[in-house]
Amino acid sequence: VLSAALFFFFQGAYRGREDHAVIARTVVVSAVVKSLMALWVAWKVMPFTKDLEHATNHGDSVLFTVAGFILIAHFIETESRRSSRWILLALPVIVGGMLANNRRLAWVAVGITLPLFYVVSPWRRWKRALTRGVMLAAPLLTLYVGAGWSSSSAMFKPVRMVRSVVDTKTDRSSWDRHVENWNLGMSMRAHPLLGLGLGHEWTEVYKGDEITSIFPQYKFEPHNQVLGWLLWFGAIPFTGVWALFAIVVFLLIRSYRCSQDGNDRAAALAMIGAMVAVFVQCYGDLGLYWTQSRLALGLATALAAKLAVSTGAWPTPARRLARQNEMPADAAYT
Repeated sequence: VLSAALFFFFQGAYRGREDHAVIARTVVVSAVVKSLMALWVAWKVMPFTKDLEHATNHGDSVLFTVAGFILIAHFIETESRRSSRWILLALPVIVGGMLANNRRLAWVAVGITLPLFYVVSPWRRWKRALTRGVMLAAPLLTLYVGAGWSSSSAMFKPVRMVRSVVDTKTDRSSWDRHVENWNLGMSMRAHPLLGLGLGHEWTEVYKGDEITSIFPQYKFEPHNQVLGWLLWFGAIPFTGVWALFAIVVFLLIRSYRCSQDGNDRAAALAMIGAMVAVFVQCYGDLGLYWTQSRLALGLATALAAKLAVSTGAWPTPARRLARQNEMPADAAYT
């Protein structure tokens, strides 16, 4: 409900292209401030606190990744000096905040979104250079991953993070998520089409670790909200609810392809990344529970709607008539 309210708020407040810079700066500056806070916590607090493994919460992972996507999208679409300065000054701080926060899902979102940027964008100088670089580095990357797959050395920490995502036996947290997902899947068998309904517990067929003392409502609010929605809503209502993500990404990609303006294309790319970040959080850890996820979803949905109309990705009646009659849109509207 809050995400829908935020969509209508942004839809009414957002004017169009003239607001792109304000929105981008607001998100990036917010991420820089939170990153500095995370770095301070990692430096001053975490070394002296035994059980503190993260500098801040999962919601800030969404903030960090969306801000990074904004910087990268603006750079690859405009290649201006201003975007280069923002990349050099702000992105290292944001990456530092992500490292201090030590959340795998942030890197999962990055690992999905950057290849998506590569696939969606046309061939440009940066894309050719990146393709050549990856092809040349592929043998070394393969050896690095192979050597570090079972290593505990600090130099192979990125490999261990990748393995923890794909191999549920690497640590207890991954195993607990796997057990919870399996229990959610088993719970769906009772009402697969229309679901259990909101407010019902999922069935703990396989007993996992006892977490009632720290998260008493875990059977009402599963970490994997995608499977949770499928359990509560059932396959038919879930399809309608989840179609929002597909429609928004479809409109953003259409807007990107139809636009001739670099700022519009950068906004479309960045909001695709925002949708990926929200989806990853929904699948991996409580998703829309975090305010940052709700804000990102509402903003991305509103920008997708505005961009689709302004770029012609979703033609207005006047534009449809103009295409049919092969005349300017203003003349057709008149």
